[in-house]
Order: sequence, then structure tokens, then C-alpha cells
Amino acid sequence: MITTEDGHKNKCWFIKTQDYENKPVILYFLGNGSYVEKNVEIFNLMVGRVDVSIFSCSHRGTGDNTLSPSEASFYSDAQTYLNYLKMKNMKNIFLFGTSMGCAVAIETALNNSNSVAGLIVQNPFLSMKKMAKLAKPFLFFIILSYDLLIRTKMDNEEKIKKNRVPVLFNISEKDKIVPPDHGKKLYEICPSQKFIYTAKDGEHNNILVNDDGSYHRSMKIFIETVNSTYSKK
Repeated sequence: MITTEDGHKNKCWFIKTQDYENKPVILYFLGNGSYVEKNVEIFNLMVGRVDVSIFSCSHRGTGDNTLSPSEASFYSDAQTYLNYLKMKNMKNIFLFGTSMGCAVAIETALNNSNSVAGLIVQNPFLSMKKMAKLAKPFLFFIILSYDLLIRTKMDNEEKIKKNRVPVLFNISEKDKIVPPDHGKKLYEICPSQKFIYTAKDGEHNNILVNDDGSYHRSMKIFIETVNSTYSKK
């Protein structure tokens, strides 16, 4: 459990690889409606194949977390989690966001560019406003009330233009919820060092459809490439 800025306790998991003190750690921000228990297989594969540790917490309003979510609480909770890892002297911290978690990861990277090594965003959207124009936006924003939906910006398109850390964009070509072009546009306008991985059969909630191992290999290469530079700072 991690105590948040407003005094609540959120459930968090820290899945450690061997010799974790000397290896990268991924602060993993979950997607809409997801919670840590739901991602055990995803976490275990990433730890085993990429040789990183993963720290992740359930969002407010998901799993057994009954707190009401808000855009501000997503960001403040994320900062609390990052501060915890820094307090534990974890080195080479990478931020990972999937789906709605991309907005949280991008915001956190903007505010902590000197203390995170890199950023990974998976199936990101341009902004809440542009997602709301799609035919079925509520398939995506299932954890949000209508009131919260109309008050939330999550403007990744504007924020990525200010990003200063290396980014890996993971795009599922068969994503039927967030158009793949959203992620590709973010890649194009991102000013920092950037990489892109496209999964030709990947879906919004399962980028690993028909994966041949290249998904985790690309992530491992990205992290190793960034670490070779970041560790020299």
C-alpha cells in the first residue's frame, strides 16, 4: 500500500527481477478500468523477457479501490509513486503508460524529466476531446462518469511537444478503440529521441496477438539504448 497525497492508501505491486537494485524499473500506469491483479501475466512476461522490475498501482475506482477518480488525482498519485521509487534509490526509472495510462505517463515525464530515464506509451490517444468525437468513446472511458469525462482534458498532443525524455511508441495496428493514427501522430510531433514499434495484429487491449517475441525485444533494445546514455549523466 502507498499513501497518496490526500491520505488514502492505494494497492501497489512491486515485481522485482533478479539483482533488481542494479537494473531498470518500470513505473507502469494501467489503462481504463484496469487494476494490478488483472495484469499478472503481462507483468511476469515483461519482467522475464525484458529483465526489468515493475511497480504498478491500481487506479482509483478500479479493483477494490473505491475512491472516486479525477484527472488531477491520476497525476498526483503518479507523482507519489515516482517519489516512492526515488526514495528507494531506484535508478533508471522508465514510465510506461497503456491506453488512458499514457496521459498519466506523459504528464509525469513532463514534470520529472531530470529523474526519469525514458517513457513508453502504448496505444495512446491524442486528447480526450478528440477521443470524444469518435462513435463509441465510452468503450474507452468506461471507468469515467459522464461528468468526469467532459471535464477531463488529457491533452497528449500538446504535452508531447514539450517532452524531453526518450520515448518508445507501441502501436497496435488493429486497435478498434483508439485509432492507430493517434499514436503515429504523437510519434511524428515528439521532439525528443524517439522510437516506434508497430504490432500488425495487435489490438487495443492485447498488443501481443500473434507476437513472435519482437514486442519485448524492441522494448529491451529501447531500454538498453537509453540506459547507455542515461547512466553517463
